[in-house]
Amino acid sequence: MEADRSEREIVLPAHALSSLHSAIREQVGEDAADRALLAAGRAADEAVLDGIETGLNEGAGALSESAFWSMLVSFFSRRGWGRLQHEDAHPGVGVLTGADWAEGGDRPFTQGLLAGLLSRAAGAEVEVVRIPDGDGDGPSFAFGAAPTLRVLQRRLGEGDSLGAALGAL
Repeated sequence: MEADRSEREIVLPAHALSSLHSAIREQVGEDAADRALLAAGRAADEAVLDGIETGLNEGAGALSESAFWSMLVSFFSRRGWGRLQHEDAHPGVGVLTGADWAEGGDRPFTQGLLAGLLSRAAGAEVEVVRIPDGDGDGPSFAFGAAPTLRVLQRRLGEGDSLGAALGAL
């Protein structure tokens, strides 16, 4: 009997994500590709959260904050995405920073996936914005309530550093 496709996992080389990004951008343009990859990431959230919750008696939302972040970090690391670190950057704003991250470029798939995962785990809408890359080899994402993140994203878009943008909140 064939397993339900929604329950199967496959392993692809990290380069496959870059190839997918490039192919979509060539076909539909950069903005449309980013929107599609963001939506695809959000659509994958349930399957990933199911993987994170495997073996738990309760859902991820019932875990302590430290246990949740530990499980999330471990999940992405074990599956080859890279190392992820969580930081409470400001009241109501957290930052996730990856190292050796599998998805290159602006990382719209990861952004959508994190938005969906964090929203499901919190039981409320969580917005995720990409923080422009610094000197590291991985992405950084800020997350929190939409109104706060809109202000943060505007400040980052105006060239503020993360610290200055957070200080303006």
